[in-house]
Amino acid sequence: MLIPSLRRSALRLAQTALAFALLWFSAGTAAAVAIPAIDGGCPAASSASLRPSERVAISAITYCGQGDATRATLAVTVKRKSLQRLQLFTAGYVKGDSVRLLAQQSGQAPIALLPEKGDDEQWQPLYFSVPPGWGPGDITFTLTDDATGGFGWGGIGLGKRRHLAGDASAYAIVALHAVAIAGLLLLPGLLWRSCIGPLPLSLLPVPGIVLLALNGLALWVLPASAAQWLRACLAGVYLLFAVALLYRRRIGRGGSGTPMPGDRIFVAAIVLALLQAISIGLNPQGVAQEYGGDGELPGRMVASPPDHVIPYGTAVYLLHRYDGDKKRFEYFGDWSIGSRGPLVPLGINTLLQLFGAAPGDPPSSARVQWPGVDSGVDLARLFGWMLNALPILGALHLMCALNVPAERRHRAALWLALAPLLTINVVFLWPKLLAAYFVMLVVGDVLNRRYSRAGIFAALAWLSHPVGALMLPAIGLLLVAQQRGPRFWRSSAAASNRFLGMLSLVMLPWLYYKWHLGHGDAFMSYVFADGRGIKPALGISSWLAARASNLWMTLTPTAFFFSDAMHDWIFGPVQDSLRWTIQYAKSLPGQLGFGAFGFAYAALVRSPPDVALRDLRNCIVGAGLATMLIYWGYSTDGLGRNCLEVLTPFVIVYACAAWPVSKAAFATMMSIVALESIWVALSGFLLNPGFRLASMAWDGWFLFGLSAATPLILAFHAWRAPYGDPGAADPTPPPTHPPWR
Repeated sequence: MLIPSLRRSALRLAQTALAFALLWFSAGTAAAVAIPAIDGGCPAASSASLRPSERVAISAITYCGQGDATRATLAVTVKRKSLQRLQLFTAGYVKGDSVRLLAQQSGQAPIALLPEKGDDEQWQPLYFSVPPGWGPGDITFTLTDDATGGFGWGGIGLGKRRHLAGDASAYAIVALHAVAIAGLLLLPGLLWRSCIGPLPLSLLPVPGIVLLALNGLALWVLPASAAQWLRACLAGVYLLFAVALLYRRRIGRGGSGTPMPGDRIFVAAIVLALLQAISIGLNPQGVAQEYGGDGELPGRMVASPPDHVIPYGTAVYLLHRYDGDKKRFEYFGDWSIGSRGPLVPLGINTLLQLFGAAPGDPPSSARVQWPGVDSGVDLARLFGWMLNALPILGALHLMCALNVPAERRHRAALWLALAPLLTINVVFLWPKLLAAYFVMLVVGDVLNRRYSRAGIFAALAWLSHPVGALMLPAIGLLLVAQQRGPRFWRSSAAASNRFLGMLSLVMLPWLYYKWHLGHGDAFMSYVFADGRGIKPALGISSWLAARASNLWMTLTPTAFFFSDAMHDWIFGPVQDSLRWTIQYAKSLPGQLGFGAFGFAYAALVRSPPDVALRDLRNCIVGAGLATMLIYWGYSTDGLGRNCLEVLTPFVIVYACAAWPVSKAAFATMMSIVALESIWVALSGFLLNPGFRLASMAWDGWFLFGLSAATPLILAFHAWRAPYGDPGAADPTPPPTHPPWR
């Protein structure tokens, strides 16, 4: 059976992780090694810009009394056998000319050493391999500084070689924080299921998300003197939740709080997708062309934009109780606090205060430790990863509304967890996939005629990210299409009033706040642009040409790769192998996986088996794509990394629901997509110019292995999954509610 085998796979992963942890924490038990002194120069504290590193035990630099004009020589002699347990570090501008570093052994010619970054004012490890032919004698490292102009100094440091690139204690704290955040997200929903009434698994995180956001709102708007009481109240509420849940489960095990057997594949899929995101996010290696790669909050996307820092930065802004005008430019530049949705930053604000984090004002981008915990960066990252994996549960909600058989639901769970869409966008911290989750809940509720609740979910999608609002025209079209038959106008008006009433009720406070700030919104200019930035189009022909180019790039496989797009990025030229990885984020075939996009396209052009699927295809996929082209089509290089992330999950759900291909065909496609997911997960690390296999520590190897193992497990279970009659319907279809619900 699928679920027992998934449990066995999860157990094996847990055993591997435990074995790694035992090695991890025993890594410091090796015999002590003496660290030799460095001759010459002055202490590293002489440079105010050189931050101390806990990995550097002894150091010296040539930035002394005369600053850059100081001329000095640093030398340190190391026993060859000690090199295996010592790590050499450099800092400054060691470029091999006026500031140069040599390694020499008696009787051998000296060799020049160059660090990866010859202009870095922070400590960086230098990996030295003893040349062939050198004997067992001592090796002397000499740094000579003959520079007298600016940017003309260097430094040498020594520390004990570590088996981990990161900090073992920080990894342990991150693990504890992950368990705590998962509990904060799930405990309110679990208590609801056990004490109040049925709550579908697909909606389980919603009460926790809303509760954390509301508490974050209170912590922002209420005086600082109330923060301590609010934190204590929240902790007390969750303690009561836990006690009540334990009590209820003790007297009612197997009741409404227990997941249905058919739902557990979605739990397994979301856990595995989250594990892959964590393994990518915590990997100490750098990603090619990664924004913020040297800090504690790296992008983890090849040639990434800076959007991933926005939720954390906004949360820190809320933590300091600024009003939206004060320090606006320090935090948001030309944008404002109202440019993105507040739902995730409010939740992060709660976590920062609940766990006592102390970020700067504004937060620093420097990497003080790995993974970062003191600044609360790990809280924001874990929270974002968990929320971005939720479209898998959104697929469950939508599949149940479509009343499709269980095996097709299983397929949607596996495909979504494997798709490059999630591999890229779960770990990248913009909350577009959270908006996609709420939009999927909206569509499911519209199909089930629960219009009031659908309006609330639509507001939550908008509050997650403005891209959620972009789907409102398509949702409105679907809502009206559901009212076929007599009394069409009356039922359409009643349904629309319910939906728009709840949407307005939730959204009006935020929209009023944005209006009150009066900062404007650059997003509004997108619809009139034609690809020359966001300038208004020269005419209707240029406006249409930009959108035609965008449509071609979005829908055509490899069109992006063979185009002129993104050959250069923030940090210089982008090699073609990396552009191949980028196209997985930019195009619909890439987000689906090239091994499965043909199946999805064929399913879209086939005649749908029922009216609900036809409406889903025409109203959500078709009208949604048209709306995106009108609004965001100015970009000309594809809708991916702009707004396509909200639409792709619907294509996966529709294809799985509408076309029950054979088990072998589907499993073959998922095997190919799994290999693509591994490429997407690892290529950014492996193709990074700074990547050195010799510098890999244990944590890097383990996290690389975990990044590759999770897609393989999902692909394996695509072959093992039990499939019944592809045409059989579920025995208990969801209830159909009247329009006034």
